[in-house]
Amino acid sequence: MVITGNALGNLGIMVECVGTFGLPDILPVFRTMSPNCSLHTISDTISATALEFNNSKVIMFDPGPYNNLTWEGIKNLMGIEKIRKLMSGKQLISFLNWSEIENSSMIWEGILYEILPLIVQTGLRPFFFTDFSDCSRRSKKDIQFAIELLGRFRNYFRIVISLNQNEADLIARALDLQRYNSDEEFVKNLFSLSNTDVLVIHRTNDALAFNGADYEKCDTFFCNEPKY
Repeated sequence: MVITGNALGNLGIMVECVGTFGLPDILPVFRTMSPNCSLHTISDTISATALEFNNSKVIMFDPGPYNNLTWEGIKNLMGIEKIRKLMSGKQLISFLNWSEIENSSMIWEGILYEILPLIVQTGLRPFFFTDFSDCSRRSKKDIQFAIELLGRFRNYFRIVISLNQNEADLIARALDLQRYNSDEEFVKNLFSLSNTDVLVIHRTNDALAFNGADYEKCDTFFCNEPKY
């Protein structure tokens, strides 16, 4: 979330960031984010150790405070009215790090039942962008429930799902999609099961996208020997 919010802020977009920035005060490291980002903290943060190799990456962390995040806790800390105001009149809403937050689906469900019915919609439905993150430790039932929740979010938003190849494969297996003959067939079949309006699969050398009508595949700016 911090990376996404900061990137949008650096593009000149005004961003309201709700996340684990530390309690009772926001930690100094997050004060270096773009001045276009307004920060709202809901929990202590965590730290992670990343090991990067030429062909892979390993991230190790203790979820700690993430396991204590609940919809009731967030609601009690921020209040329904503040959450409603933060989500009203936006062109883009983004929920990130689904897999790392134990109660993420319950938080999504709280937003669906207690916040979205209070928001008056005008004009085009805003975009809802989500990246599931590495969901290898999540059960098939967990993943299926999250996809089902996205179907309900479609009553309020245009859904965009962004996945890397590993995440796409995990979700495909959870949705019982196992056989396909090409990248195009894979992304189209996964799209049809994912309750989304746009599906993006970003890989090391290329990215795939499908919106129900148009399929696109483009190369990334891959660097074979990055400088450290």
